[in-house]
Amino acid sequence: MVVLTVDNNVLKRIWTGLKIRRGLRRAGIKQYRDFHCPDGVGGQYKVDRLILRPDGISVLMYMRYEGNIFCGVNIDQWTQMLGGKSYSFTNPLTMLDYQIAAVKALVPGIDVDGYLFFDDRAHFPKGRVERVIQLDNMPDSLLNRGERPDDKLMSAWKKLRQ
Repeated sequence: MVVLTVDNNVLKRIWTGLKIRRGLRRAGIKQYRDFHCPDGVGGQYKVDRLILRPDGISVLMYMRYEGNIFCGVNIDQWTQMLGGKSYSFTNPLTMLDYQIAAVKALVPGIDVDGYLFFDDRAHFPKGRVERVIQLDNMPDSLLNRGERPDDKLMSAWKKLRQ
């Protein structure tokens, strides 16, 4: 008889990963993952997810940070507190805005917005900024309620795939 022992932290990480993947798969009507988009100056952005909504397209950046996150729209450096230490990282809203602009350039006339997605390992003791989301506060626009996009939006969505 073989007995396997598994660390509870490993099980928690596996469970969190499954929950996040399942929750994100339910967002929107359709999705493109790892979408490469021209940045307008000869390079490319790798967009984590493009999500087709009934009324437009959302860019979703998956932020893989855990611990306490302190953030603000107009703060250049955000802070992650983890294990009694603090780590700074550049405000990701700027990169999100660049990615949104790049997608908009590919599909003019289509509503494109964006969100930073943090999984439930991240906590926001001072609050989240408007475009920071987690599974517990997904905007209604990202929830698939069976609505269908119009022909113009579907045409733009198909254009992105080319």
